[in-house]
Amino acid sequence: MRTFFDVSFGNRAQRLHRNVTLLFTVWLAAAAVFHATEVAAGDLRPITARDLVNIDRPGDLSISPNGKYIAFQLQTPNSETRSYERTWHIMETELGGKTWETSDGGEVILNQNASPAPLGTHFPGQANWSPDNQWIYYFKRIDGDTQIWRSRINRHGDEQVTHNAGDALSMRFSADGEKIFFTATIPEDNVSRDLQEEGDRGFLYDDRFEPQRSKMPYQRACGSHPINGSVRYVGINRHCEPPLWVFDIPPQIEREATAEEVEAYRRQSTTSPLTESNRLLLEASEDGRAIWLENEDPEKFPGFRPPLRLHASLNGTEFRCNAKECYGYGITIRNASWRPGRNEIVFHRTDGQSPSMSGIYSWTPGTDKVRTIIQTEDLLAGCKILASHRAICLRERWTRPTTIASVNLDSGEVETIYDPNPEFDNIEFSDIEKIEWTDMFGNPTHGHLVYPLNYQPGRRYPLVITTYRSIGFLRGAIGDEYPIHVLAANGFMVLSYSMPMAWRRTAVMRPVFNQLEDNYERRSTLSSQEKIVDILIERGLVDPDRVAITGLSNGAVQVADALMNTNRFSAGIASSIFDWSSSYYQKSNKQRAYWRQPMGGAPEDDKHGLYRAYSLGQNAEQVEAPLLVHVSDHELLGSVEPFARLQDAGKPVEMYVFPDEYHLKWQPQHRLAIYRRNVQWLKFWLMDEEEDDPVSPGQYTRWRTMRDERCSWDEPEEVKPAYCEAA
Repeated sequence: MRTFFDVSFGNRAQRLHRNVTLLFTVWLAAAAVFHATEVAAGDLRPITARDLVNIDRPGDLSISPNGKYIAFQLQTPNSETRSYERTWHIMETELGGKTWETSDGGEVILNQNASPAPLGTHFPGQANWSPDNQWIYYFKRIDGDTQIWRSRINRHGDEQVTHNAGDALSMRFSADGEKIFFTATIPEDNVSRDLQEEGDRGFLYDDRFEPQRSKMPYQRACGSHPINGSVRYVGINRHCEPPLWVFDIPPQIEREATAEEVEAYRRQSTTSPLTESNRLLLEASEDGRAIWLENEDPEKFPGFRPPLRLHASLNGTEFRCNAKECYGYGITIRNASWRPGRNEIVFHRTDGQSPSMSGIYSWTPGTDKVRTIIQTEDLLAGCKILASHRAICLRERWTRPTTIASVNLDSGEVETIYDPNPEFDNIEFSDIEKIEWTDMFGNPTHGHLVYPLNYQPGRRYPLVITTYRSIGFLRGAIGDEYPIHVLAANGFMVLSYSMPMAWRRTAVMRPVFNQLEDNYERRSTLSSQEKIVDILIERGLVDPDRVAITGLSNGAVQVADALMNTNRFSAGIASSIFDWSSSYYQKSNKQRAYWRQPMGGAPEDDKHGLYRAYSLGQNAEQVEAPLLVHVSDHELLGSVEPFARLQDAGKPVEMYVFPDEYHLKWQPQHRLAIYRRNVQWLKFWLMDEEEDDPVSPGQYTRWRTMRDERCSWDEPEEVKPAYCEAA
């Protein structure tokens, strides 16, 4: 069920707020009776942590040249085997068409992105179609070796295409379809030999080192990757160009590209003359048609998320879309394509407040008319346009993980054509309310309030806030560590929170975000969190003494900020407790220079007090809420000092370290443990409840001891933390 509750703060709006709240309470009570009857008839069950961990997810969609087939990889996590099953599937694009498995996808490949270390996300699993529509080509990793493989669409099985000494990185068919251009890393043996030779002499401590992540230097040479004893990802430095290879399809020969082929490859990579840095090319074709996004005032907006407008080129003429739907900050417009057989562009963008919705629109260059095809609360992604007046998209709903859906480009009608998780039909979800409000500066934001299962009107519940973006399937927030629906099934009110778009004021105006300019983003975020907590307390939904905040990355920064600067929160969970001061000295000379710009200098020159203001460890005395930390081994070093300072100050804090993990934890057995422990931690501190099957031996004994020791301090009862009532 969905309701929409718009919050503002004038006197008239407050009266409206009270009236709407009363109507909503009456509606929810009636809906609860109907829902209970429906549940009894359907024999639904509550969701579990294992349900969330074991979700099957289809990867990027790839449409065959003739538009008749879709290829995608299905990733199935398995916490028992500690890995993923990856399989390639083919689906007919006609409605009601068949779907079948064509081959397995090999081992997990972690995506390194532009960082010297992996982020923790999976390498893109997108198929490349042969021009004759008969084969799909893809990357597959076997025994630590990533190569290009292929499968026929009408039979099960696969065959290896390349046998390069390095890991395959990228591939593209030549214009005539007779060759595959591909790039590869420098062979691991060569990198290992070079490292060993340098190690024999001692490594020069330079910008290659990231001691927070590894004691070994990260190789910055073109196409190399770090060697840490358990490399299982493709490594490439984006600032240099890896060698180009060719696979000749008819004779099945792999060889280095000639100079002429390198030049042809580069020409094919830039089929449009749009090379200016203020333009982002979305699509270009050999007939001269092109679609791009443009920063039309780069001098005013030099930052990393400038406002961009949709443009197109047709028959040698450039067109600018002046409609409001064609304009947005950052990458609001995700992709755009020409509609087959028409001079009409179909584009997809994120919509709504902060944003919270998806929209598909069409624009005919030469006009300012934009037609809304669909605007929905669902998350639509990776949409591909078919000649049959349909788009095929990945779709997520608040209570449904990723499915493949068909969108009618004329009517906007949406139909699910493949659901990899049909078992979710048997799961009972609680009611969800979308709430919109503003921060102290008037910046809009939103959240999804997930009610406890079997919600009882008039009762106040403990609240858990997850950060810092909320759209699509409400699984585990950013980083996927905080199981929203599982928490609701365990009796919590959960706010899946999106931070205000305060960066629109700060980041777009300059390349480097400057912390010295009135601390705008932090004040914006914290004020919006405090405001929504007050609103939910005023509505009688939330117990003011039982509110928790959680988060990863920027969300972990928000957790630290909240625990240091307000007493609204009774518990916290973070995926790291990064410390600006100590981490500064764990960075390279180049990175330290970068940090000094927004912070106004080094920690020892902290004339503005920013390092101390941002340091959870240096503000340990101000922290009263118990804090749980789940940190990856590659980010442990930055969390050690603040953790030790909290311990020394006698604060309730516990930290767990997960091996072979990065910024985003990718191993399913770790996610399951994190899900379960997060629920148990919050139930202990906010509900005074202990489960029969603790994740770690002795955890409740440790938690009771932490609570009792803190609550034994000699201080007036009115200043003791709320959790001391249970001590």
